[in-house]
Amino acid sequence: MKKKYGLWVTAAEKTAMKKVLATCPDQKLPTGGNPTNAPERFKAR
Repeated sequence: MKKKYGLWVTAAEKTAMKKVLATCPDQKLPTGGNPTNAPERFKAR
């Protein structure tokens, strides 16, 4: 999400994401089959 809209991730966010994702190694990533629309103020790259 943040990459798509050109946003950045703090070191603390990255650490938290890695910690959460490490707890579910067999979980498949979403395929993107049901995308959401961002508010108009955001421009996707």
